Amino acid sequence: MITLPLVTCHYSHPTPITTGTMCTNFSICYPTTYPSTHLTTLLSSSLNVSLPDPPWCTPSCTSADILYYQDNLRKVPDQYTHPDFYTYTHTLTLPLLDPDSYHTLHLPSTSYSLTTPTATYTGMNHHRTIPLSPLSPTINLTISPPPPSLPSHLCPDPLLPTANEKCGQGGDHKLGNYTGAAQYATGWDWAIAIPDRITGFLQQPYITHTGPLTLSHLHVDTLNISDIEAGVAGVAYLNITLTISSLEPSPTTATVTLTLPGTTITLPPATYTTQTLSHTLMLTSVPLWYPWQLGSPTLHNCTATISINSTISDVASRSYGVRTVSTSIHPVTLGRTFLVNSLPLFLQGGNWIESDSTHTATNSARYQHEVRLHKAAGMNLIRVWGGGVTEQPEFYRACNEQGMLVMQEFWMSGDNNGR
Repeated sequence: MITLPLVTCHYSHPTPITTGTMCTNFSICYPTTYPSTHLTTLLSSSLNVSLPDPPWCTPSCTSADILYYQDNLRKVPDQYTHPDFYTYTHTLTLPLLDPDSYHTLHLPSTSYSLTTPTATYTGMNHHRTIPLSPLSPTINLTISPPPPSLPSHLCPDPLLPTANEKCGQGGDHKLGNYTGAAQYATGWDWAIAIPDRITGFLQQPYITHTGPLTLSHLHVDTLNISDIEAGVAGVAYLNITLTISSLEPSPTTATVTLTLPGTTITLPPATYTTQTLSHTLMLTSVPLWYPWQLGSPTLHNCTATISINSTISDVASRSYGVRTVSTSIHPVTLGRTFLVNSLPLFLQGGNWIESDSTHTATNSARYQHEVRLHKAAGMNLIRVWGGGVTEQPEFYRACNEQGMLVMQEFWMSGDNNGR
């Protein structure tokens, strides 16, 4: 248990939720850790299926090691033939909560159907929030996969007269009808279907402890830069946006402070409910972010604080790079030219589908290593494929820190198979 002090400053650091219990409707329960999917939890507990361990990792094989060895994935019950097999109710044990603060459970990415005590949501990468009562020791959340979809490896042989012509990469393509579902989960030409369709907690849940006003979606965008010399912009115009949300029905008067390197801006007190705040500013002598082949990927930090009567209600922070990216048709070659901070760059990229098909074996260190491998191969851009996942913040942070451009396809767009 974690006891929070009765503080005059409402804001304190988030509390991660690392463990819980997931149970079937028949009260068969398994301990689980977060993040995880239902399939990976069952593999580490009891799946009642005999799956041989790879010889290179025995006796300490991970779920990913076992799944991808030989034809183990084909032996696991599939969501199409066992539609209720991967539906579980998770019980999260909550810490002791300070009654003088506001507490919110954050579920950054759950897949696919999430049922809370008050509502049901669908989708794969939505950030859900649930207000918590200091008197509640636990909370129950039911998570189930998307509606059954025929996986590629169970599709009829396309050469047979009775074959379903619509079946192929992405199985029967029904998964593409459900907003936010990673379509490779039904199988593609490079992987067999993921049996539970990636169902579970894809990012770690956590609890924030704040005052009545909270901050989220902090962004710093570069509007314009000029007078560039030796990788430094003489003048840079930036726009800061963030979302202010109220946990009370009535408006609250508060003060917002924005802190950037060498600059602190305190906005005049204003009355807030739930709204987006935008502020434009001009900075001088700003080191720029460059792709690794052109210069240094310099990053800065922006912190936003909202206070009520000098008491901090919430704090948000994020790193950002100052850069402009533009493209045009070259007047001589008639080919497309890309420029970063007005310098031409020949794009050399690779395709990114997913670091791990179950979306649970990834972490910050692994993302850093894999982006570093792209650099070692001479790449300066990573294309995030639209049939995969919306990657976790640690992936984009690794790209920012290592000077790697990202071509982000519209996430989960279409069924990526021409239909």
